[in-house]
Formats: sequence, C-alpha cells, structure tokens
Amino acid sequence: MGYKFFSIFILSLLIINFSFSLEITKITVSGNTKTKSYVLINELRLKLPTKIKKSELAERVSLIRNTNLFSKVSHRVKNKTLEVKVKERWTTIPILKFSNGGGVSQLTLGVYDPNVLGHYIETGLQYERLGSTNSGVAWFKNPRLIGTTMGLDTQFWYTNRIRTLFVQNEIKPEISTGYLQTSQKLFTELNYEFIKSKIKTQFFYQYLSDQFSSDLVSDEVKQILTVAGLPPKTQFHHIGLGLEYGRIYYDNQLVDGQLIFIKTSAALSADSMVNSFVQVDMGLNYYRTIDRKFTFAQRILLGLNSTDLIHYKYYAGGLDRVRGFSDNRFSGRALALSNSELRYAFLEHPWVVLQAVGFADYISTSEKASALFQSNAVGVGLGLRFFLPKVYRFVLRFDYAVPLIKDDDLNFSFGVQQFF
Repeated sequence: MGYKFFSIFILSLLIINFSFSLEITKITVSGNTKTKSYVLINELRLKLPTKIKKSELAERVSLIRNTNLFSKVSHRVKNKTLEVKVKERWTTIPILKFSNGGGVSQLTLGVYDPNVLGHYIETGLQYERLGSTNSGVAWFKNPRLIGTTMGLDTQFWYTNRIRTLFVQNEIKPEISTGYLQTSQKLFTELNYEFIKSKIKTQFFYQYLSDQFSSDLVSDEVKQILTVAGLPPKTQFHHIGLGLEYGRIYYDNQLVDGQLIFIKTSAALSADSMVNSFVQVDMGLNYYRTIDRKFTFAQRILLGLNSTDLIHYKYYAGGLDRVRGFSDNRFSGRALALSNSELRYAFLEHPWVVLQAVGFADYISTSEKASALFQSNAVGVGLGLRFFLPKVYRFVLRFDYAVPLIKDDDLNFSFGVQQFF
C-alpha cells in the first residue's frame, strides 16, 4: 500500500512538472527596427532545443525588459516556437538636465546612446556645471562582451567641485572649511553575471588624482583657509572587488526586486608622504510593486574607510542623498543612509505617467563606526514624478522635504531620474 501511494505521488509530481513546462525548438523576434535580433535572443540564454518551465521562461524574458531598450515586451510559445514581440524606445538621448538641491544648482549637457547601432553598447559624452565649476566625462559600456554575460565599463573624468564643509552635530549649518577640488579619474571595471543564480562579480581599477585651491570659494571660506590650510595633493591607484546578489525588474515606472551589494577596495598611494587605505561599501536596494499601482522603494547604504584625508570622507546632503539639507551638510569616515519611498501612479497613459511619492530620509555620519547609528538628521516629504514611457529612462523629479532633526530650510529639490 505504501509503495503504491509513493509511486502515485512521484508520478503526480512528474505530470505536474511536465504540464508547466514548454518545449522550444525555435525563437523569433519582431518589432525591433534598430536593435539587432541577436541582442534579444542572447538575453534569453536558451540553448535549443530545450524544455523550460513557464515561470523560468518569464524570468528569462524579463532580462530583455531589463535592458530598458523597449517600452513593451511580450511573448508566447506556439508550435514549439518562442515568439518575442517588442516595442522599441528612442535611445539616442540628448542630455539636458537641471537639478537643484541642498542650495546647489547642477546643469548637465551631453548625449549618449545605450544601443549604438542596435548592438546594446553604450557610449556617451557629458558636460556638467555644478555651482560655478565645470566638469566633463566620456564613457563606454558593453554589458555583453563577445555575446557573454561579461561586461566592460570604462570612464574618463575631469571634474571641478567646490566643497563647503560644515561643523557636525550643529542644529544650524555652520561652515568649518572648504576648497575647490580638481580631479582626474580613469575608471575601468570587468564584471561577470551568473544569470540563474542572480550573482554578479566585479573587478575594478581606478586612478584618481586630486589637487586643491581656494579659487571660487566664498570669502568666508577663504578666511578659514588662511588658518586651516588646504588638503594635500594626492594620487591613488584603487583596486577593488565587488559582489552583487539579486535582480531589479523594470517595467516603465514600475520597479520590483532586490539587490544586495558589497564592494571593497585598497587605495594605494603613489606618494610616499600619503598613507594608503582601505574602503568597504555595502548596501541594499529593495522594490516591491503591488497591484501595478503602488511601489515601496527602500535604499540602505553603509560605508567605512580608514583614512584621515578630508576629501575621502563620505559626504551627504540635499543634492543626492538626504533631501531638505545643505549639500555636503554631513561628513565622516563612516556612513549610514536610509531612503524610503511609497510611490503611486495616479495617471497612466501610453505617452505620459504621473506618480506621487511620499518619502523619509535618514542619515548618520561619524568618524568611528561605533558611533555610526546616532542619527544626524531625518527628513520627510512629498514628491511628484513625470515619466515619458517611450523615451529611454526619462523621469522628471520634484520633491519637497521637511527636516525633523536639524534646522536646515532648503526644502525644495528637483532633477532627472528617480532619487534612487
């Protein structure tokens, strides 16, 4: 009796598994006018002929959607043929962005294309004016080297940035020092993605040269610098490893999934007068979409380094980390950051989407990891997002924040793309 029951149980499992599996011997794609067909087929990672569960097939098709090259992706299996149909986005993107947050304005001009000649390769050039400084970057990315899941990311930066630093743990912003930082950076990364296990490994190298002056800073900061002096000129070779686990799924304004990462690097000084140091960063991005209307979004970042160099501290403020506060308001060798958002799409149209956002930001910085979770500041607020689904990654962001800890009054900020 027991043997017969066990046999029936095993047979039932096989039947259920077979009923939810699909046999595929051929793949066809349609709707792609610019993107080469091999790009879509390559993202599926299927060796034909194959049998695959419906849920696993949906996961593979989502990899095409995650390229963000298409506004719509659908599929079906008919007569053992997987038919994939897409609608392409406009991907040659002129860059014209104006952002404001933390008392700093940012203008960005340039052009980039994440799908050069339809091969899913990205190149771009960008000019940035931050406050009264000028910077530029050129980059090249190939996420699928030689048709594999190995990726290459190379960037060349020349940047100028005025940093005004503040006394920590003061209720109102009180300037401690500042400088103009001029940087030259070469960054290159090789990464490899394990599709089934949702793991990505990274190896990166960065050369960074920094020098400092009192040009363009305020008279108040210049007076402080006569006593405090400028940071030393530095040159570092950064060699690092990274590991990511998870996957984020994108469907226009909807986002779902989670990604956990950790990166560690050794900064080797090219000057014997300056010590080398190590840095560790880790974090979590989590998104949960409910009923295709609401999305809960959470970002957590933790960082720690072992150097006393002032320009290698973690800096956070209203421009890109914690809304409602001065840019660079918070700094330290250790960082803990949390951003939480609840997003709701109250108007959806094939050409435009409007999304309301409620948010809460938390920041803690410290010179010691042991004191890291003593909150520096908390802010809450409301925001609005404006999407153009047919344009690659087009999002306008408007936020109004109210600080609950500290007395900063830089409430309004806006920019391009989601805050995170």
